[in-house]
Amino acid sequence: MSQSFTLSPTMLAAAFPFHFVVDQDLRIVQAGDVLQRLCPNTLLETQLNDHFSIQRPKIKEPSYAAIQKRRKSLFLLGLLHDEMQLKGQFMKAEGKDLLFFLGSPWITNIDSLAPLNIKLKDFAIHDPIVDFVFLLQASQTSLNETKRLAGELSQQQEQLQKTLAIKENLAKIAESQARRLE
Repeated sequence: MSQSFTLSPTMLAAAFPFHFVVDQDLRIVQAGDVLQRLCPNTLLETQLNDHFSIQRPKIKEPSYAAIQKRRKSLFLLGLLHDEMQLKGQFMKAEGKDLLFFLGSPWITNIDSLAPLNIKLKDFAIHDPIVDFVFLLQASQTSLNETKRLAGELSQQQEQLQKTLAIKENLAKIAESQARRLE
């Protein structure tokens, strides 16, 4: 017989700092510490629609049943008070009428962390978004260096063309003077 294990709210918050839980009325009954810190008003005991818009999947009238029906879908939620988007999924609690949203901010640029008041330490250790952000930063650094080098090469080519033009002019002048002397 297999045992059943659960995560305490503290462990859940550590594993999913951007999580929240809604009841059948879409009232937020639990939220991760980081998510609560980022929201200007309290999340607990307020309606999901007071803080979030469901951007994906398209749900005409957000309801517990509509979200539960799409719980195997990827959800993209927008925070109404800022530009942050959360990407994740809803999961139904076994034996309870609760839906857990487990996700992370959707970040495509390391520079977008500061305006959202998010630090890398806010993410769970297992969250691949931190690696993704570092990869993006390294890629952006490489791209910027390539652009800088391409600019330098372009300037050198222009200088070389000017030098060659001057050399050709000098050769023509020298040839012209040599003819005069003959």
